[in-house]
Amino acid sequence: MYDLPASLQTGELKQGYESLMSLPSVKLDFAQILYQNGFCSLKDISEAAFEDINLIADSFKVDVEKLIQDARDFINNNQDAVISDSYLSDDKKIDDLI
Repeated sequence: MYDLPASLQTGELKQGYESLMSLPSVKLDFAQILYQNGFCSLKDISEAAFEDINLIADSFKVDVEKLIQDARDFINNNQDAVISDSYLSDDKKIDDLI
């Protein structure tokens, strides 16, 4: 994991960047662009339309379909650590909602 700049090392902002950067294709510079465009968590990425992320990911040479699937897979495999939304029960996967 990358060391976050001091300006990004607080609370919710830090959590957002760290969750985005838990995906193999997301480094700090891409995480910043995602965050600035409203994709602040793995959940945001997992629920995004291909076209929405593709518009901002093109210059980063990221496979957007894989990025979205990686986010879904990470959430499905780590629900307790990633999702705190009350509408998800322990036995419900993110794919059930999409």
